[in-house]
Amino acid sequence: ASLGLLLVVCEVLRRLKLETGAVMALFAIPLVFAIGTFQRAAVWGDPLKLWSDAAEKSPAKFRVQFQHADALFRAGRCAEAAKGFEKTSKLAPPDFRVMINWGHALECNQQWDEAVVKYRAAAGIERSAHALSLIGKVRAVQNRNPEAEQAFTDAIQADPNFDMTYTFRGAMYLKGGD
Repeated sequence: ASLGLLLVVCEVLRRLKLETGAVMALFAIPLVFAIGTFQRAAVWGDPLKLWSDAAEKSPAKFRVQFQHADALFRAGRCAEAAKGFEKTSKLAPPDFRVMINWGHALECNQQWDEAVVKYRAAAGIERSAHALSLIGKVRAVQNRNPEAEQAFTDAIQADPNFDMTYTFRGAMYLKGGD
């Protein structure tokens, strides 16, 4: 993208009639920056690399650790993501997002009961159909249908317009042949 600018700089340097050593030094400076930019672009091009790098450099920052755990989850590294959300929860009181995402990571790792604990904690922070329907979904996966049905009922009472409640409940009914 900066090839045109580079050519202009080269032309200016050619007209200045500088000594070879001075020209080499002037070219070395942007070359060093170009190499650094190229190497940093590799980090910025991959969310997991970016947030891993940031988390390593800022171990006590809540947002950085949350984003790192989320990137681990999105990369399918569920157990590491769960540990990352646990670390995040120790940096500040965990909010609704942390608890929901922590539950997702535990669910992905098939730690069903632990996931439900996190979803219940999220529902305690913010009583929402989202958290309640996730409890129902996990209980349905565990074939604990009465508990799942209660969670879906609670979710519908919290917000009858939250579509995923009906999707999860329908999946439970379909699994049961109903």
